[in-house]
Amino acid sequence: MTLREQKKHLRKQVETLRSAIPAEKRQEKSAEICRRSIELLETLDWTSGGALMAYIPFRAEVDVSPVIEWCWQRRIAVAVPRAIKEQRLLQLHAISKWDDLESGAYGIREPFPGCPPLSKHDISCVIVPGLAFDEQHGRLGYGGGYYDRFFGSLAGKQPLKLALAFDIQIVPEAPMDEHDIRVDRIVTESRWI
Repeated sequence: MTLREQKKHLRKQVETLRSAIPAEKRQEKSAEICRRSIELLETLDWTSGGALMAYIPFRAEVDVSPVIEWCWQRRIAVAVPRAIKEQRLLQLHAISKWDDLESGAYGIREPFPGCPPLSKHDISCVIVPGLAFDEQHGRLGYGGGYYDRFFGSLAGKQPLKLALAFDIQIVPEAPMDEHDIRVDRIVTESRWI
């Protein structure tokens, strides 16, 4: 099986497992993952004005809304990407309320184009979406390469790459190409990696 086939097979397998979590259980697990993530975020220095980049949950992803709201309460800027499909790039915009979002590429909520742009160099921490992760911090994304390109475009110091995932998303090995990025930390409902 080629690497591409391995990725496709694992994406389908993990998506099926994640989608099978009942909605109420998914919310409970998401709340615990966010609580644990906020404990980590509280240890970071936000005084120099760094921003948090977060995804807006889609389908059965971990609901990161409590983390975004925690940032708003502390006046930490929150950047959410707009997908530029033609170039497969992410364009960052600051949001300060849920009404700043509209349905965008792939049916995922994105900031309105009029929301203030935010420089990728202002990001201190990125909550990185993904389907599967391993204990070596490997990540299997959705296949578009948006986040790999985003991190590859950053020169110098990288922001903290934080993955929020359900325990069932942790696999023995995430198949990766050379250009695929690894995350720095993974938080699940039961452990830190």
